[in-house]
Amino acid sequence: MKPSLPINEYFLSVQGEGVNSGRLALFLRFGKCNLNCSFCDTRPALTQYRNMSPAKIQKVLKQYKHSTRFIVLTGGEPLLHDLTPLIKILKRESFTIAVETNGTLYKNWLQQVDWITVSPKPGSTIIGKTLETASELKFVITRTSDLKFAEQFMPFSPAFLMPANNKKKLADMIFAYLKKSPYAGHLKLGFQMQKVFQLQ
Repeated sequence: MKPSLPINEYFLSVQGEGVNSGRLALFLRFGKCNLNCSFCDTRPALTQYRNMSPAKIQKVLKQYKHSTRFIVLTGGEPLLHDLTPLIKILKRESFTIAVETNGTLYKNWLQQVDWITVSPKPGSTIIGKTLETASELKFVITRTSDLKFAEQFMPFSPAFLMPANNKKKLADMIFAYLKKSPYAGHLKLGFQMQKVFQLQ
């Protein structure tokens, strides 16, 4: 049986978060996740997906590569899956590969990726080897205790504090925290710009 991957959706949009914010990207969202966060904004990906072979995914890539050669592998949780065959295809097609992960898993294919966003979640165990590969950290902030949780990973730069659902009240809380935090030189207030401007 040919290997297949659970794909929730794929679409062209602008990366709205982190260092690569503003960059046109092809998003490939994988189904399934090993966490069940209350603030998850991609919950359909947990159960709604179709299995696609790497060859079928390659056909999708050819539809979009005239627009961008930057791809974001997101989820769900991409590290639940063996993406080795897909990574080889992406490299062959000259894509720059970014991955978004919760950091609770590690796969060797991460070594072939160009950019890794690790988004640790309170209550989960972060794999040290995955954290060592991180290009940036992203923390979803829903309450004050989340700020203390982020401090466990300091110093690290760049790291983004993201108010859940772009809520102004949470952004104000983060701003007040940054004004007195000893880690302000590493942390940045971040937003989901794709939602602010409804780019998808």
